[in-house]
Amino acid sequence: MELWAKIRQRGKLRHILKAGVFGWGLFMGLGLSIFHFYGIFRAPDHSIPSAAFTMVFYMLAGIPYGMWHWKYSENRYQEYLKQQSTKPLTPDPVGWICPNCGEEVPKNFAQCWNCETNKPKVY
Repeated sequence: MELWAKIRQRGKLRHILKAGVFGWGLFMGLGLSIFHFYGIFRAPDHSIPSAAFTMVFYMLAGIPYGMWHWKYSENRYQEYLKQQSTKPLTPDPVGWICPNCGEEVPKNFAQCWNCETNKPKVY
C-alpha cells in the first residue's frame, strides 16, 4: 500500500498515461500489430498503416483502462486506510496484575515474570 500512496502523489493523469496508455495500450497495440503484420492473426490488409492504426487504437483504449485501474486501486487503498483506522492501537489487554508486585502480566503466563508469584485463582 505504500507504493499506491507514492503513485497517488504523482497524480491521476500520470497513472492513466503510465498504466493505461503506455502500459496496457502500448503492450496490446504492439503485440497485435506484430501479429497482424507477420500474419499470426493475419489482417486482410496486413500493412504498416494497418499496424499503426492498431497501435493507436489500443493506446487510446488504454485511457479507460487506466481510469478503471485508478478507481479500483484507489478504492482498495481507501478500504485499507479505513481498516487501519479501526484497528486498536494497543495489543490485547493485560491478562492479570500480580498481587505481590503490581506488575501487568500477559494472560498466558502462570507466574509473574517479575517476582515469580503464582497467578491468583481469581483471574
